[in-house]
Formats: sequence, C-alpha cells, structure tokens
Amino acid sequence: MSATVATIANALPPASSSYEMLIKFIKEKQWRAVIDHVRSHPSDAKVGGGSGDDALVLPPLHIACQSGAPIQVIKALLNANPIASQIACGMQDRLPLHFLLAAATSSAAPVQESVVIALVESYPASCRIVDGAGNLPIHLACMAMHASDTIFNSILSMYPEGAYARNHAGMYPLHLAASNGDLSTKKAALAALDRGTIYASISKMTSMRLSMEHESQMKSLEESRADQIRKMEAHGRDERAKLNAQIDGLANRLKEQAEINNALREGMKSSDIRHQEELDLVVQKERANALSLERQLRSELAEVQLRNMDFLDQIEAVQADLGVSNERAEKQANAIVALERKMEETIKILTDTTDELASTSKELEIIQDRLASAQAVSDDKSKRILNLEASLRDARACVLAFANEQERMKSTMNAQKEALMALLMTHDTAMNDMGSLGKDMLQVACKVEMTIGKDEDE
Repeated sequence: MSATVATIANALPPASSSYEMLIKFIKEKQWRAVIDHVRSHPSDAKVGGGSGDDALVLPPLHIACQSGAPIQVIKALLNANPIASQIACGMQDRLPLHFLLAAATSSAAPVQESVVIALVESYPASCRIVDGAGNLPIHLACMAMHASDTIFNSILSMYPEGAYARNHAGMYPLHLAASNGDLSTKKAALAALDRGTIYASISKMTSMRLSMEHESQMKSLEESRADQIRKMEAHGRDERAKLNAQIDGLANRLKEQAEINNALREGMKSSDIRHQEELDLVVQKERANALSLERQLRSELAEVQLRNMDFLDQIEAVQADLGVSNERAEKQANAIVALERKMEETIKILTDTTDELASTSKELEIIQDRLASAQAVSDDKSKRILNLEASLRDARACVLAFANEQERMKSTMNAQKEALMALLMTHDTAMNDMGSLGKDMLQVACKVEMTIGKDEDE
C-alpha cells in the first residue's frame, strides 16, 4: 500500500503560484472562492504530497480537512483529484482522514459526519492505515471533540479490528476514549468500541469459517485437478507410446523398403550391365558375321569376275575359231550354259546371304524390345520408390498432427487454470460480499442502539 501511495505522490506536479493562491483561500476559509478556483484550475488540486522534502508540501485536500472545510469543498477537491484521499504526507505521514480527525482533537467545532463518510467512501482502506505515531483513524476519533456515533460506526464498519489495535505508545482506542474530556464523545466512542469488538469477533469467526471452507474447496479442487492431470499425463504417455511404436514401425518399414530399393537398384544396375554386355556381344558377333559374309561375297564376286574374264577370252577364241568347226561351237555353247548355271548358283548364294542379314536384323529388333521391357520395369520400380516417399511424407504429417494435438491439450490445461483463477476471484468476491453484509449488520445495530437510546430517554 505504501509503495502505491509513494508512486501516486511522486506523479503529482510541483507547487505553483496558482497553488499558493488556492491554499490562501483555504486557510482564510473563503470556501466559495476555493470551489470556484478548483473548478477553473483543477490541476492545482493535484499539487503536493511528494517524497522527501516535498512531502511537507501538503495537497489542498489535506489542508482543507485540517481547516475544517465543509462537505462542498471536500467533494470539489475529490472530484478534481480522486487519488488525494490515498496520499499520506506531512510530518506524521497522514492521510486526509487523519488530518480531519487530528484537527478535531484541539478544536471545539464538531467533526462533520458527511466529510468523514465522503473520505471513507473515497478510500475505505484509510480506516486500516496508521500515521507516523501508529494511530489509526479510530484512535484519533476517540481523542476528538464532539465526534458523533455515526463517525465511529463509519470507521469501525470498514475495520472493526481497529477497536483492539495499539498505537506506538501502546494505547488502545478504549484507553483514549476513556480519557476524553467530552462526555458525549466518550459515550459514543465506548458504545461503538463495544460493538466494534463484537463485530470484529464475528468477522474474525466468519473469516475463519470462510477460510476453512475455502481451503476445503481448494483442497478438493486441487485433488480433482491433480487427478485430471494424472489422467491426462497417463493418456499422454499412452499416446506417446503408441505414436513411438507407430514411428518405430514406420521407421522399420522404411528401412526395409530402403533395403529393397537398394537391392532393386543394384539388380537394375547389374541387369542393365548384363543386357548391355549381351547386346555388345550380339552386335560384335553380327558385325563379325557380316564382315565374314562380306569377305566371302567379295571373294566369290572376284571368282565370278575372273570366270567372266575367262569366259570372254573363251568367247573370243570361239569367235576366232567359229568358222573352223561346229563341234567346237557346240562345246562352247555347253560351256556357256555351264557358266550361266554357275551364275544362277552365285545369285542364289547372294539371296541366301540377304535373308540371313534380314533374320539378323529381326534378332536385333527382339533385343531392342527386351531392352524396352527392362526400361519399363525400371520405371515401375521408380514409381514404387515415389510411393514410398509419399508414405514417408504421410508419416511425417501424422507426427505433426500428434504435435498439434499435444498443443491443444496444453491449451486445454491453460483454460482449466484460468477457470481455477476465476473460482478464486469468485471466492474473493464472496469475501467482499461478507464485508458489505457486516456493514449492513453494523448499520442495523446502530439503528437498534439509537432506538434503545430513544426509549431510555423517554
């Protein structure tokens, strides 16, 4: 609380001539001028209340409370600077409520109930804060002159435990009320302190009961939460184990498939090498056969050409001797027939050789078909490899989906944590409601006391 007040005080602007004019109006009790000045210069209400030496520069609200300003002035200053009621400053490190009640200890003028109520409503925690001498507002009220029962009830309703709190001098509010020279204040203080002690005991018992109930609820909630967390962790472990098993199975399958692929690749390489070697051998063999046939044909053609040349020589000899004898002509005719037969045989041999070359070409086409089928097998194996790679990508997608599921489970746990915090906030609200209930009970008790007092006076 003190750190917050110090932060607020340090944020206030320094004093100025306009501020000094406002303080002059307050000290001279020109209340109409004060209200007009605050409305026209609301920033002057935020001056003062710093730390260190600046703490001696009091905000206008503190000086107004010290000077016994009316409720209209107090409200105008609070509207211009609502946090002024939370600033502790001065030699005794006092709040505006402290200044108001402390001024009443040496003044014959009664403390205004409306001002006390306004200050308490503006900052209810001020009833729990002590000044530099360790005095709570209830201590100063017990020392004040002409303090009414409403003032004591307003202070004790916010902090009934203050009825049995000591100041730095070791004095209880009861001691200070007993030594007060104003009989009306003494009577109101003692009655209020008696009620405050009872309310403090009831509040303490209620707080203890609510605290026990809260602890029981928190314990059951923590047990339920721990059980849910254990179940979620067990489920997570099972899911992780299943996923790890799936990943291991996929890894093994991928490993086996990789080995199969390697074996297929090696087989394809060896098959390609073998086919290439067979093809090279067939080509070499066919080339050798073609060369041998070509040499054979050339030799046969050379022989035919030689025979033709001999035949021409013979024809020339026959023509030269044609007139000599018919017998020699018939022999020459027979020789020509024999030569024609020889030429037909040679043509037949050339035809057979051409057929052999055609069959060799067919065998080469068959080998090319075999190579095409081997290439198709290789393409099929490549497709299988691509399918395996797609399976690997699917496995990776499964792993990513599981990771997303884990993130969702984490977000669910965070949501449950937020629900737990909301339950705690609900409990705090219930505690505040109990405080307002105590305040209502205090007001009812005050009314009963006032009724009893009236009956006794009658």
